[in-house]
Amino acid sequence: MYRGGNFNRRLRSHPTSSSYDENEDHSGSNDEEQYRQQYDLNRNGWHDPSAPLQHEPSNLEFSAGVDHRFGPGAPIQAGIPPRARAPNLAGDISDDERFGRLRQLASPRQYNPALGRGPPPPQVARASSLNFTPGANTEYNYRPPRAAHGDDQDDLIAQVRTLSLKQDEVEAKADYWMKRTQELESILEKSAVPSVPSERGGPAARGAIQKRKQQQTRSRARALNAPTEDADDYVPHLQREPEPVQSAVPAVPIEQIDLGLKSTELPTATLKKAKAVLQDEVSVTFKTVVGLGGDGWPDFSVQRFNEITNESYLNPAFEGMVTAPANRQLISTVAKQVFRKLSGGSHDWPLGLDVPGVQVTWDVHTLTEMAKTSFRSSKAAWRQHVDAEVAKRNEIHKQANRMRERRILKAERRANTKAISAYATKQKVPPQSVNELIHEQYMSDEASGPDEADDRGKDVWKTRMAFKAGCGDATEAALANLKFLEVLESPWRAAAITETMEELSANTTNVEAITEKTKFTYVRVRNTGRKSSRIPNRAPYNCAIDKDWLAANKDKPAYSDLLSDWGHWDGPEGFGVRGEAEAELEIEGDAVGH
Repeated sequence: MYRGGNFNRRLRSHPTSSSYDENEDHSGSNDEEQYRQQYDLNRNGWHDPSAPLQHEPSNLEFSAGVDHRFGPGAPIQAGIPPRARAPNLAGDISDDERFGRLRQLASPRQYNPALGRGPPPPQVARASSLNFTPGANTEYNYRPPRAAHGDDQDDLIAQVRTLSLKQDEVEAKADYWMKRTQELESILEKSAVPSVPSERGGPAARGAIQKRKQQQTRSRARALNAPTEDADDYVPHLQREPEPVQSAVPAVPIEQIDLGLKSTELPTATLKKAKAVLQDEVSVTFKTVVGLGGDGWPDFSVQRFNEITNESYLNPAFEGMVTAPANRQLISTVAKQVFRKLSGGSHDWPLGLDVPGVQVTWDVHTLTEMAKTSFRSSKAAWRQHVDAEVAKRNEIHKQANRMRERRILKAERRANTKAISAYATKQKVPPQSVNELIHEQYMSDEASGPDEADDRGKDVWKTRMAFKAGCGDATEAALANLKFLEVLESPWRAAAITETMEELSANTTNVEAITEKTKFTYVRVRNTGRKSSRIPNRAPYNCAIDKDWLAANKDKPAYSDLLSDWGHWDGPEGFGVRGEAEAELEIEGDAVGH
């Protein structure tokens, strides 16, 4: 559509109308009629614009000399193709043959790209046909063109401009506050004063010292019980760590998690359990391929076959390393079998491996590492079967772990809020001070069997515990159903703290529900004279230490590192003053006795 300019100027710029001036007075002459005839001749038969076009000639019809625009079979004027000399100045498709602003949009059914559109003659109309005067100037009336774009969009344009200004303002404010934040952070960093640790430190310092002592103890244990052949002989301490806290669900859901990551790198406890399930699946496959099951160990020096499938078992070479050539085929076979079994989909997975909302993944490399773990575990069990010394060391480790689990459970029970509140009210001490005395390292050990040096056996030990507990007249059937725990004495602990712990245990039993009481089926036996050789890695408060024992053992070479920070931790509020008063009474008593 023609979107601007003056109609008369466009008309004068046309080659056929360059000599015609609309502003001149053509009344009384025949110039206007001659111009119309010449324009009609050049335009190949101009016709009334109000009459619809009947047909648009094609190239084939034009070559045949037929023009159907003015009726079927109308001859084309010689030498003048229809609209061939007129450029397409309109720019749009329309049935209307009028020029420029007079042109109206319509259906494109009459348009032929091969012929093009030329500028049609103007629609000349006089102001009034009734009072037309031949000598008067002609007046051209036309309708203003319809806007092609931007109809009634002034409000929208104004809104866009307003939003653009607001966006610029928001970005400017964001830049300002970002710079301001950086300035404040730099000021805080410059003004920050590094904290100076106190001489005696606090709970964090004590925890760090305890951790260092644990590492030193484990290093000495590994040096004493070092394997004789290879690194795979080492039996790790199977210690029960506190249950991890369930991490919060992340804002962005996890799509894929590789179970080949370390357990500490997995974000949730459910994923850690899924990795354990995958490890169990690999271990079961390892035992199936090797032919382990039931009691006893087979002879790996002979060729063995599965009685059902008649397939040969793969014999592991436990005498060598896991990377030995004799074990490579075994590890590869186990990993490939597990990979093929679990590749069928989640319906073939063991329970607990499919985590809702998370896609767990693994590869052959991950399964290979898990197969090596299964090999090492089986090798440790096999060495206990063939080596009595290894079996004894492993039993000691298991007993130590069981005692640690009992200490953890005992500390959790004594930390009952109601039990602590009852004791604090009775002794007139702050409840927080009582809570600080409760720690797994400060609890006494409990044994479920005789000492290593006792050769009389567990049955004799159980009978002795029954008499100590007042159950000596029980029948053999009733005695078989009883379970005893021998409470060992802690020589390093002050008697006053031992009484405090026993009173807390009694308070816990009174406030616990019946369902909680039924969980503890052991009968605890005290005052048997059996002592524990364990010394806490975490230094206790001064009020909890037996001063005579500390004076006798502090300078011994075996205890010098472990007891280096003992005696430097004042007791909590209410217990520190009490401990000093007891020490003064002991000094006065010694003076009177002497």
